[in-house]
Amino acid sequence: MKLNKLFLLVLSSLLLLSGCNTAEPTSVEVAAPPSSLVLYGDVTPDNSQLITLDFPAKVTAVHVKNGDILQKDDILFTLDFSDYLLQMSSKEKELEEAQIQLKNLEQSLNPQLAQYDATSENLALKKKYLQQDSDPEIIPLESELELLEKEATTTKSLYETNQELFTNGLLAQQELEASEQAYKAILQKIKATSSAIKQIKDARTLEVNTLSNELKSLKSQISNTDQEKSTSLEKLRVQIALLEETISNMKSKLDEPYLRENTIIAPVNDMVVYDIAVMNGSDLSSTNGILGKLLSQDSLYILADIPEESLSLVKEGQPVSISLAGHTDSQPVLAGTISQIAGCATLKDGDTVVEAHIQVTEGSKHLKAGLSADIIVSY
Repeated sequence: MKLNKLFLLVLSSLLLLSGCNTAEPTSVEVAAPPSSLVLYGDVTPDNSQLITLDFPAKVTAVHVKNGDILQKDDILFTLDFSDYLLQMSSKEKELEEAQIQLKNLEQSLNPQLAQYDATSENLALKKKYLQQDSDPEIIPLESELELLEKEATTTKSLYETNQELFTNGLLAQQELEASEQAYKAILQKIKATSSAIKQIKDARTLEVNTLSNELKSLKSQISNTDQEKSTSLEKLRVQIALLEETISNMKSKLDEPYLRENTIIAPVNDMVVYDIAVMNGSDLSSTNGILGKLLSQDSLYILADIPEESLSLVKEGQPVSISLAGHTDSQPVLAGTISQIAGCATLKDGDTVVEAHIQVTEGSKHLKAGLSADIIVSY
């Protein structure tokens, strides 16, 4: 609109200067401004890293403030979790004592107890084979038997069909006899496979009876003291397994890339601090273990809103110019590209808009999370 007014003013001046001059007036061409659309958005982190600990600790010092840019190994917080380390050390000593008790108990056991345990386990396994039809020797034979029975149905049907054809004089006797032999051969295989399965089951039944008698004999030879030792042995093994799992879990909680000894450090370069959740003396149990958040400077992008009436003017891959809030000569206009347009619209402040991701291609060092931005899209 300002250019149109300027054009009229220049034209009027030229007419006045020409006066009564009969010469043709000189034409002035003014280039029309390119068509453009201004979108509004905010600088947003693509991903952030939550700094959290899953064990009791206290913050003894905070070395950063929101907005600080950190390099790898810079210290954010100093912690005191000596009580947790003491608790873990106590569990390790408890485990060591239990392992010593187990070793001594195993050495004092009646040798027949080990035989009793082995026989008991073997008996339970053989009973399982019989009760659940899970014998590894029988399973392949049963599969083979199933296939043979299907094959027998087919060969029997063929043999019966050939009998009718032979009776009607439509088939030679030699072919009839061949189909009969094939059928009988399958029946023989079925009989042999069924017999093998039965033999294995009978052998398992005999094993179960033999093992049961052996177990009764061993039990009569083992004193009540030995049996009590055996029970204690099993309890110790369970206790040791639980302690090992507990200690492993406690150690894994200390295995964080940002935890070094008693400090929290920046795990990589160019991390920005924001949303600090603690102060000196904070108890992490009162903050659910959250100390704060870090974001990568390289992950910043601009999330802009496209009004629904302007959606047809914007396309993915389109270049844009970006002006950040508080724009100055030392903070030039940035260049970027529309990298992604959302697949659905949302309602914001009563307006229907579609979100667009703007990737900054030039001047990304000027980005700061939370800054507002004007995005100029030419079309």
